[in-house]
Order: sequence, then C-alpha cells, then structure tokens
Amino acid sequence: MKATIDGGFWAGRRQFNRDVLIPDGERQIREAGTFDNLRAAATGSGTHRGLVYQDSDLHKWVEALGWELRNAPSPALQRMADEVTALLIAAQAPDGYLDTAFQVTGHPRYRNLADEHEIYCMGHLIEAGLAHPPLLPVARRVADHLVATFTDRPGFCGHPEAELALVKLYRATGERAYLELARRFVDRRGHGTLPQRYGSSAYLVDRVPVREQTVVEGHCVRQLYLNCGATDVFTELGEPLDPLLAAWEDMVDGKTYITGGVGSDRAHEAFGAPFEIAPASAYAETCAAIASVFWNWRLLQATGEARFADRRYVGELRMALRCRDCDRELEDGCDGALRNRRAFIVDREDDVVALVTRSDGDRGVLAAVLDGIADQVGGALLPLRAPRHWRLRAGLIALAVRWLIRLIAR
Repeated sequence: MKATIDGGFWAGRRQFNRDVLIPDGERQIREAGTFDNLRAAATGSGTHRGLVYQDSDLHKWVEALGWELRNAPSPALQRMADEVTALLIAAQAPDGYLDTAFQVTGHPRYRNLADEHEIYCMGHLIEAGLAHPPLLPVARRVADHLVATFTDRPGFCGHPEAELALVKLYRATGERAYLELARRFVDRRGHGTLPQRYGSSAYLVDRVPVREQTVVEGHCVRQLYLNCGATDVFTELGEPLDPLLAAWEDMVDGKTYITGGVGSDRAHEAFGAPFEIAPASAYAETCAAIASVFWNWRLLQATGEARFADRRYVGELRMALRCRDCDRELEDGCDGALRNRRAFIVDREDDVVALVTRSDGDRGVLAAVLDGIADQVGGALLPLRAPRHWRLRAGLIALAVRWLIRLIAR
C-alpha cells in the first residue's frame, strides 16, 4: 500500500519544494559553475569553479528532482533532469570515476582522503541514481569503481556518506559487494588512521571504533552520517545496535536543542560537551538536523520504537520552519541559532527552572515542550559561560525531569 500526502502542512511544504526550491536550486547551481564543471570534465577542456565538494550539491539536487518526477510528471522538471543526466553520463570516466574537481584540474585521485570528499561526493551520486532511474547506470558504475578501488585497499573518506549510499544500492540491486564495501568503510574507522584535526581524531570521527563508541562527538554531520551507515550495515548483517543506541541516548539526553537541532560548537560545526547547548551560541545547522532525521528514521525501521519517530518528527519540523515565508521568500544559510526565538523564559530563583513558551504559531516548539524540558533545562537555557555549579544543578534537574517523565509514562 502506498500512502500519499495530499493536504495540510506537509502537502504545502512538498509543493513548495517542487515549485520553488528545486527551480531555485537549478539557478544557484548554474551560477556556481557546477554545470560548467561537468561540461569541462566531459570535453577535457575548461577550468573548475567552486569548492572541492561542489559536485555534491548538484547530486542532492538531482536526487530531489528524481523523487519529484516519481510523484508526478512535470515538463519543467523533466527538462532539468534530462539535461543534468546527459551531462553526468558524458562526464563519467571510463572506469566509473566521477568528480569534476579532480577530472578538470588533473589533480591525482584520492590524494587526500581525509579532506577532499571524493568518496563522499560519489556517495551522493549513488543516491541520486537510486532516485532517478535514468541515472542508475552511472551510479552503479561509480559504485563498481569504488568496489574495485577500495575493497582491498586501505582507506576511507574523511566525511562519511558513501556507507549509507552503498547499503541503499545493495538493497536495490542485491549486489553483495556494495554491502561488503560499506562494512569495510565502517570497520576501518576509529583507529586514528586519519590525520588529527583540532588536536584530536574526534573531529573526523576516527577516535573510537564504531562498535565501541557510545557517545556522539566531533563534526555533527560526519558523526550522524556515519551512524546512519553503521545502522544500515549492522541491520543487514544482524549485528546488535547497542553501541549506536547508547550514542543516540547521549545525543538526545544532553546534546540536542528543543528544536531537534544539534551542534553547539560553532567554530567546528561539532557536538559540544553534555548540556553545553546555549541558545545564543547554537550552530545547529540544517545539514546536521537532516542527518539526525535520517538516523532516527533508520533506528525506527530497525527497532519499531516510537521514540525515534518522535525525534524524527521534531527534526523535520525544525527544518521545514527554516523558511520564513513559504509562499514568497527563501531563507539562505544553515545557521540555527535560537537567540531570536523569544520563546523561553528561565527563572533560577531557588533553583527552580521554569519553561514558558509563547506559541506565536511555533507549533514545533509546543509539540516538543514536554520532552524538551528534559533535553533543554540541563544547559540550553544557561549560557555556555555560566558558573559550573549552575550547569551542574541544571544537569541534575534535567535528569530528574527526564526520569520523572519516564516514570509517569510507565
């Protein structure tokens, strides 16, 4: 049975995605030079414009195109899809490799796995091929190239993503080599193989083997994309999810904002210490919220537990509400600071912490208040530089509230 959404809030958001966001995405990708990069890779002439991971933006846009064309035909969207599919087919190297930042410049492939995102970009291309069937042959050639290159060669990408994409492709095709490579990428992490960043292996999620890691740390998107891929791999192989479930509890109990956002370390786009989640300094980028939604969805499918559905829903609302006016205006940027919400008032008199919310139409906050008190009181309503005894008391209150909620729920 196939369910459809034909009314209400989410129907409006989907229509806005189709009518506004995807066409605007085409405009921005063209202006950034990404289409020209594909032409340069296909013809062997021209210069590369943009960042080393520029291709990934195009791949995610193509994925959105593919899913929308599956929902309903559209001449305008079909024109976009046909053009970009033809460009990707033409740009792909004979051995399946596709990354314009290296094809156009002539830089050696895989010279810096820690920082240059080649495998990451190809993971996004694989997902695009699964969404848009005419692109699937390109995606499979990319995956076959990765299998041939990395199954027996040490190495993995500094930014996880290909792991989850390879499992998706395995599920769609039944090709066991894709699952095996995803497993090897997961197993190779956590041994300090990659260079340290900011004085630690945590930033690139390479400090602790995945099966031993029970906290979330380092760069938020890297950590959560890795957890998505690991959840998929463990599920397919019938392995226990215990360490991942412990990491999820660490994230939700003390490192998640009431909006569902994560990431309090703005300088490094990273998780901070437990309960160091002050609204004024929140980074809580959209990419990390998306990754959290992806991970909660996988855990929901793997366990059937409603708590993951709750967290996914809060995250989805947070992302949807990033747009200020869904009829007319786009909001650029990914910064999720909460300093202007005007929704929270804290009373620290006699160690009593109260949360007062003004609705003002922000139903995402209202829906999360009950569970959010337990998530947020322990630090999100206190400044990062608050005295240590304040944060300790707030943390103890948060734990007490959470256990009280769980006791009542029983």
